[in-house]
Amino acid sequence: MTFCVLCSREQNGSFPYPGNSKSKLFQNLEVSYCSYCDFGWVSDVIGVDRLVEYYSVEYPVFAGRSDKPSPSDYFPIIDVDPDPTKDWLRWLTKIKSDRYSQSFRYMHKPHRQMMHLCYASSIYRKLNGYGLPSTQHPAPSTQHPAPLTILDIGTGFGNCLYFAKTFFWKDVELLAYEPDETMMPYLHHIGAKMVTLEAIKSSSVDIVFSSQSMEHVEVLESIRIMSEIRRVLRPKGILSLEVPNVSFKTHACHHSASHEPHLLFFSIQSLRRFVEKFNFSAQLLETNAPIPEGFGVTQWKLFRQRLAHGVRIGERRFKIIRNSWRIHPNGAAILVICSVNDS
Repeated sequence: MTFCVLCSREQNGSFPYPGNSKSKLFQNLEVSYCSYCDFGWVSDVIGVDRLVEYYSVEYPVFAGRSDKPSPSDYFPIIDVDPDPTKDWLRWLTKIKSDRYSQSFRYMHKPHRQMMHLCYASSIYRKLNGYGLPSTQHPAPSTQHPAPLTILDIGTGFGNCLYFAKTFFWKDVELLAYEPDETMMPYLHHIGAKMVTLEAIKSSSVDIVFSSQSMEHVEVLESIRIMSEIRRVLRPKGILSLEVPNVSFKTHACHHSASHEPHLLFFSIQSLRRFVEKFNFSAQLLETNAPIPEGFGVTQWKLFRQRLAHGVRIGERRFKIIRNSWRIHPNGAAILVICSVNDS
């Protein structure tokens, strides 16, 4: 691809995908990037079918998830009353009861997913009139507006959908777009319906989640997915999108780091451009980076050496493996929660 899909300028940089990739699929690929909008993408065409095969067969081994527990063991039974206004993140991080202490042992980063849901619930209620009395809006009712339908893109086991129905909205319909059919038993267990995006009716979804999945698709496929998300969202619906934070403009060492198995590379700047391209307005845009935006490359190398041995930052302890694809000098991830731009 010659031109950047975000700003339409001619690409002005490229480098080979790191050669130490564990899968042959990611060897001998080329990464292109635009220094204007700080967006990067793998320019080679792999194909959806080949990627689905990789994520069904090779990726579970790569990610250390080849031994899957049964759905009944994976999803704990939590007897709480769903409440979209409750700070469930605090509940999850502060709980000391033996009853729940091991409940989430199989789940990958449940605290992060709970945080996304807390943010999304607050923004959804705000956009739908709760707490916004004015001459244009009637006084808010005591009933908190609840979404009717939630769609998760790249659902995986279905953690986000499980949390949404368990802790936030009891009667919500769960839709899952997950090409990996090995996830089907887990999604059926929580009452989620596996769908194709094309089969979803226009303006029928209230909230769309996509957590750490958009970076795994090819650039043209990401455009198709975002166009479908824009089509299926209701006028006051929201999109919660999280991707790894990778800035080629700020940190040249990204060129030699291993990013397997990512195909798209976003910075804060390019993620904003990405959602605005599809007529979304960012309601929240943040990174959970422990490292400031302007952190220098030389300083980062010294910092990473310390991290390799474990270092405490505030109340959190980080342990990062050298040259891990999870390393992003500009921060671990970026989260944007956005609404449809009606203007």
